[in-house]
Amino acid sequence: MKLRPFVSTIALLVTSSVCVGGDASTLDGQAVGHGKYPEFSWDHIPRYMHVWKQTDFTGEELDYLAQFPLITFEKATGVRGSNVQKGTLKAARGVKARNPEAKILYYKNIVIDWGGSAASKELRTIEGAYLKSKDGSYATFSQNSSTQFFDIGLPDVRAWWMKDARRMLDDPSIDGIFIDANIKVLVDGYFLRQKKVGAEQYQRLKDGYGQLLTQIDAEFRSDNIVLGNIIRARLENGGLDYLSYFDGSYFEGFEHNVGGVSRPDYMAKGIESAQAAARQGKILAFTLGVQRPSSNAMAPILIATKPSVRG
Repeated sequence: MKLRPFVSTIALLVTSSVCVGGDASTLDGQAVGHGKYPEFSWDHIPRYMHVWKQTDFTGEELDYLAQFPLITFEKATGVRGSNVQKGTLKAARGVKARNPEAKILYYKNIVIDWGGSAASKELRTIEGAYLKSKDGSYATFSQNSSTQFFDIGLPDVRAWWMKDARRMLDDPSIDGIFIDANIKVLVDGYFLRQKKVGAEQYQRLKDGYGQLLTQIDAEFRSDNIVLGNIIRARLENGGLDYLSYFDGSYFEGFEHNVGGVSRPDYMAKGIESAQAAARQGKILAFTLGVQRPSSNAMAPILIATKPSVRG
């Protein structure tokens, strides 16, 4: 089976105990998933799928994806056919028809408007919705990119974010939400230095982030999985300060040291943070790129082609 037409990350899904987030029962030492959480057992480590494809998934691809207990459909899903929301729902329904027990997450960025979203049109009608640098120009994802950041420091933008998330979570094929780019808000240098955003505006953005997480926690978490890209060694406490808002964390980039910290120390801190999260019963969707073999065949378990652009 060839999976080259779409981009994916395959990873291990782990927790520290037989109880997944306090919402699983045990049978002969094994965990049985129920409620909002995916099934988990130490009998084998389940795999997590993080994937996007701009066109529709084929039946063969959906058959393959339906084997995974937890799946996130990323930011470009279905954009060539319609928009991310419709593409995600079509893919999710295809998986659910094959495996009703699979848990599917809707991808939503905390601060980047990637485009291809039905909600982007509504965002553009909100006055001041997009973040500006100190010189009055719009901050963009990269020098040669037109991708902009929305300002979650504004109540209207937070309301817009929640409205789109709620519409998707109300569909029976969607079991939760994946929240990306937390690191960009929490690392001061990203907006203050790289994007030249003023200190007052950045503080408002960061305050808005906290308020948005509080809303997400209050309105969504009782019935939905809330997974965040939040565990990262470059944060002062590895992201653990914010983990109470999430049911777990995507765990990537732990081997790429930054900030003058040695690679061994950086990796050790990341591992310690992940272990601390696991001891709290949090989901850890661990991902690590491993070299693809020269053949076109898909290699077992951890071999993956990572998305070329990350949140």
